[in-house]
Amino acid sequence: MHLNSIEFFDGRGLVNTRNNAIVQALDASSLYNVKPASIIIPFTSSDSGQQVAWDNSTSVTFTHSMNCYPIVQIFNASKEQLYPTVRINSGTSFTVIFDSANPIPSGQTWTCTVTYGAEYGVSGNINTDVGSALQTIQALVDSITGGGYNVIPSGDSSSSSSEQPSVSYVPTSEKGVASGVATLDANAKIPTAQIPQETVTVLDATMSTCNLYDSTSSLNNYHHTYFHFPMSVTTYVLPAVNDSSSGESPFYVPFHEILLEVYFASFERDTTLDTESAYGWTCDSTLHAYTNTATPVSGTTVAYMNPQLTLAYPCDTVALYDSTKNAFSFVASVSFEDASGNELTPLEEVEIGVGTVVDYLCRWSIALQKWVIIPIPMS
Repeated sequence: MHLNSIEFFDGRGLVNTRNNAIVQALDASSLYNVKPASIIIPFTSSDSGQQVAWDNSTSVTFTHSMNCYPIVQIFNASKEQLYPTVRINSGTSFTVIFDSANPIPSGQTWTCTVTYGAEYGVSGNINTDVGSALQTIQALVDSITGGGYNVIPSGDSSSSSSEQPSVSYVPTSEKGVASGVATLDANAKIPTAQIPQETVTVLDATMSTCNLYDSTSSLNNYHHTYFHFPMSVTTYVLPAVNDSSSGESPFYVPFHEILLEVYFASFERDTTLDTESAYGWTCDSTLHAYTNTATPVSGTTVAYMNPQLTLAYPCDTVALYDSTKNAFSFVASVSFEDASGNELTPLEEVEIGVGTVVDYLCRWSIALQKWVIIPIPMS
C-alpha cells in the first residue's frame, strides 16, 4: 500500500504579499498552541453508531463534521500505524478498507486520527491574504467547536489592511487557571495539578438558615459542595434558577447541582469535664457541652456550652439521646426551601440517629423545573 509524504504548514513562517510583492513578513514566533484542526476517534470491531459504522468485516465508515478532504491515520492497539485504503465519500464521511486477511481483532480498541487537509469541494486557489485566510480558519474552528475559540485578530483583518495581526488562541477549557493560561502537557491536556480544584465550604455551626449556591454562581466562588455540623435545626435555602434558551435544537442550559453533607454530631459522656452543677460531654475531643442531668431526656433537658466561659454557641434542647452510647445530639432533622420560601421535601426519609452523617444531593430537574433532593445516608 502506497504511503504519501505528509508535511504540515508551519504558521510561524507567514509572508504577507499583495500584487505580487511582499508587503511585510509576519513574526508569529510567539503563537501559542497553534495546531492543525484534528479529531481522534477510538473504534472497535463491533461499532455500529453514527460516527463509526462497519459496512462488513473489513470496511468501516467514519462520519465527522470538519467538511474537508481529511488526512487519515490509523493506529492499532499497540500504537503502530497501519496503512489501509481510505476512500472519501463526502466532506463529512470517509471509508477505511482493511486487508481481508488482517481484520481488526475482536475486543481491541484502535485509533483513527482525522486532520483537516483542505476544504471539501473547493478548487485549488491559494489565498495569499492573511486576513481572509484567518476568516476561513475562524469559520472552520467555529464549525468544529461551536464557538469560543478566537483566532481572528481584534483589529481590522480586511484585505486592505497591512497591519500585522495579533492572533489569540485561548481554549475555553483553560478558563480559571490561577496563573493564567495553563501550559499543556505532551498529550495537549491541562496537567492535573493546574486544573482548578473543587473545594468544600464549611458552614458556621451556629447558622440556623444557610443559603446554598451551585457552581454557576459567583456568590460561593463557583463552588457547590458544603459541610455543616448544625447546633440547632437548620433550614437550607436553594437558589433560584432562571435559565432561558432559544434557537434551534439542540440547545444548552447550565447544569445545577449542590452537595451538602450534614453531621448530626454525637456528644459523648465525659466525666472529666464535670463541674459541681453540670455534667460534661465531648464531641470529637474538641467541642464540649454541659447538661443539668447525667441522662438527658430528648427535648426536655437544656444543654449548656462551657458554663464557666462566654458562650461559644447558642444553646438548644437535646434532640436525641442514645442510651446505648450514652451520647446525645442537638439536632435530629433539617429542612429545605427554595428561594421563594416554598418547602422542599427530600425524595426519601432518612433515619437520623446520634452521630448520623447524611449527604443531600440537590439537583435542578429540567423536566420538573424544580429542585430535587436525594438523601444519601453515609453512616
